[in-house]
Formats: sequence, C-alpha cells, structure tokens
Amino acid sequence: VAEAVPEVLASAASNGSPPGVELLHVNCEGCEYDVMEGLRQTGQLKKVQQVQVATHLLEHNAPGADFHEAMSLSLQVSVKRYCEM
Repeated sequence: VAEAVPEVLASAASNGSPPGVELLHVNCEGCEYDVMEGLRQTGQLKKVQQVQVATHLLEHNAPGADFHEAMSLSLQVSVKRYCEM
C-alpha cells in the first residue's frame, strides 16, 4: 500500500499505534532526493526506522558532450547528491 508519510504518522497516532513508520520505500523516478530532504527538514525522517531508496541517475546537461561524457557527468552529479542525503 502506498501512502504518504504524514498520513501514516497521523493515522498511527489517531488509532493508538506506536508512533513512527517501520519501513519507508522511496522510488519516484528521480525525486527521491527531494523527498528525503523534505522528510529530513520537517523532522519526519527521524520517525522512520528503516529507509529503502531506489536511486536514479540525475540528468546533467552538458552542451557538446557525447553520450559517454554525458553519462559520466550524470553519474558524478547523482553520486554527489546521494552522498549528501
């Protein structure tokens, strides 16, 4: 079942369940970095026991780059963003 973290936390609080989320799986085709950062900034990430993140390469536009250079740059940008999480 796919539900938003704030909804799950509110539902658990209203029915007397222990607070928090056992497992959060994030797979949103490129926005996972923003989702994780949003959860961290709002303090909701600390209410999650385990997180699974399916990461995807971020696009990096480099005018004049051939395919291999563009892929290399995309990988570098993606790894940097991943490590910042």
